[in-house]
Amino acid sequence: MSNLFSDQFFKDYKEEFINHFVEQSKERNDCILSEGTIRTLATNIYDALFFSVSIEKFKKLVRNALDSHVDFIVCLTKSSMLLIKDYIDYILKNSLSFENLKELVEYTEKFLVEAEEVYSVHIEKLRKEVNNLKKEKDKEVGEAFTRIFTLLKDKEVPIMLITFYKEVPVSCKALIDNVLESRIFVSFETCSYMKAFYDSSFIYLKITNAPKPIKAKKVDIFPEKKTIILEDFSFEEIPQERRKFVRVEPEEKFVVTVVKDKYSIKGIVADISIGGIGVFFKTKPELSLGDKVEVNFILKGTPLSIEGEVRYVIKQGEVYRVGIEFKLQPKQEEIIAEYVMQRQFEILKELKMM
Repeated sequence: MSNLFSDQFFKDYKEEFINHFVEQSKERNDCILSEGTIRTLATNIYDALFFSVSIEKFKKLVRNALDSHVDFIVCLTKSSMLLIKDYIDYILKNSLSFENLKELVEYTEKFLVEAEEVYSVHIEKLRKEVNNLKKEKDKEVGEAFTRIFTLLKDKEVPIMLITFYKEVPVSCKALIDNVLESRIFVSFETCSYMKAFYDSSFIYLKITNAPKPIKAKKVDIFPEKKTIILEDFSFEEIPQERRKFVRVEPEEKFVVTVVKDKYSIKGIVADISIGGIGVFFKTKPELSLGDKVEVNFILKGTPLSIEGEVRYVIKQGEVYRVGIEFKLQPKQEEIIAEYVMQRQFEILKELKMM
């Protein structure tokens, strides 16, 4: 480094830098330090960078600040940019060489890069700490579930297994046969709909007096033994139970035309209830949350034209799924309600015959 920082500018500018730093910190809502502490921090940074010219001392300041949960990188960057701006004015006013400016910019870039590297190391350290805490928490939760399941096994308390087949809820009573580390082996009692569990990735358990249902990942199922293996447990509400209306998947996927003003697009039904309809589209539809639309389709030979409102538009694999809430007329509600009920019986009958 040349004698750049022996320039009178840097001796006179110290207070200005500190004031800029303090002002920048005030604009940040996450700053929890007092103004006096911020001024001290800014003073130490300026001294390290422009008086002692010690990058190592500067990096130590950054590490100490981050360890104390103080992130001043944004304040430092903005204050440094203001310093460069004011130094340009100083050069022009005093007809000085622009080589000094080049050297200052290179030096500023260097210490900002060093600060970002320290910051990255700190973030990685925090990430590892969070992961370790999560592992410890997961271990504690896993041990708690093991104790619960062991007690249920020893007392031979029945549990309820729940899954969904073509959007229709299916439940079967079961007993826990074995608890092995993080897994449980569950045997079905009399269950007419056991085959609904074959293709389920996740299954819910309902236990008497439990605060919530327990979501579990299905590891394997042995139909001949009427046994299923489950793991990865967590207390979670069953999403389908939060719905106001029962949905069903139609046996035959019929075409649905959605109209918004002069725009229309054809899709294929995903599921339907008296509350609304899910529709799959091959291409992204020109629809947004809250759009008022008209939904046209034929249900069991009856043409229906229903007012609706778009509730969501999401990408699902290779297609787009749109959820539309119905605003039904009494006759339309009667038609769809009858269809949904009939379809539920068909699905349950289909399960029994599988």
